[in-house]
Amino acid sequence: MEMVKAEQGACVGRFVARVAMLIAALLVAALMAFVLTGCASTELSGTVRFGLEDAPPVAGAVVVLGDQEATTDASGNFVFEDRVRSSVTEGRVVIDGFPDYALTLDLTEVEDEHSISIEIPAVQITFELFENSHGEEEVFSDDVTVIFNGAPLMASVINTTTLQEGFVSDIVAPDVMNTLRIESEKYELHESEFGLGPGDAISEVSLDLTLEETYRRFNRTNALHRYTESYEYLHPDMRALVSLSEWTSAHNPRANVIDAAPDGYEMVAEWTSEFANQTYHNVAEIQRSFITEYGDSRRARTETQRWIEIDGRWFILFARQP
Repeated sequence: MEMVKAEQGACVGRFVARVAMLIAALLVAALMAFVLTGCASTELSGTVRFGLEDAPPVAGAVVVLGDQEATTDASGNFVFEDRVRSSVTEGRVVIDGFPDYALTLDLTEVEDEHSISIEIPAVQITFELFENSHGEEEVFSDDVTVIFNGAPLMASVINTTTLQEGFVSDIVAPDVMNTLRIESEKYELHESEFGLGPGDAISEVSLDLTLEETYRRFNRTNALHRYTESYEYLHPDMRALVSLSEWTSAHNPRANVIDAAPDGYEMVAEWTSEFANQTYHNVAEIQRSFITEYGDSRRARTETQRWIEIDGRWFILFARQP
């Protein structure tokens, strides 16, 4: 009887041991499943760049995944010090001057080491400057100061050649308001605000000559006997009454004219041209002094030149036929 009880006890013990082993195996399997689904991780690195052709790397960008952060180096590269869990699916990239960029990840099937490339939407603008003038259309870098978002820009061509290659802006966030200011002694002050979508952009900027610069160019063309050019400065009403040949014949190509710089100008509310029999409003009057040289004789003269602005260009008016 005691042998039977002993065998029964051993059988129960073996059963209990097997149950315990089964439970342990189930716990291990459950733990492994938890590890594989919830605690799997990877060594994560990558690069951050702007979505522009030939854009420089983004240094100092902060990549945030959960409670972990990594900052890009001078080459735009970043590495997380700790392993990143595969359960992390969302993050963001923080760059000064840009809105936070939302990042989406899928790390469920990645290797033990993983690298990602992050492209940030951005815009860079090339400003091409043109004159709104009667003839000369070149804009020189020495003549303008271009200020973009409060910071001066350098021309892409650093010399006195024309700026067909333009001024290139900093890389900025798309669809945000930017400010452009162009200062010059030759051109009227230009100020504008605008926002552009992502990518490389070209913005053509038309600059209006000041009245002083227009006056200088008009009288220079006449002094150089370039009457076809100076004819374009005449108000359309004047050109309707004086042909190019009449304008040319009214000047003596053998005479030399020396102009003195005018001391500003005065705006008058209205003025009537006897020649055109027309009244004009907001007319600028310039008192002009000059010397005419013909052979050995010199003659000093003064006259009042009258100018009026149309669509950013200044045109000269006459009281009577020149």
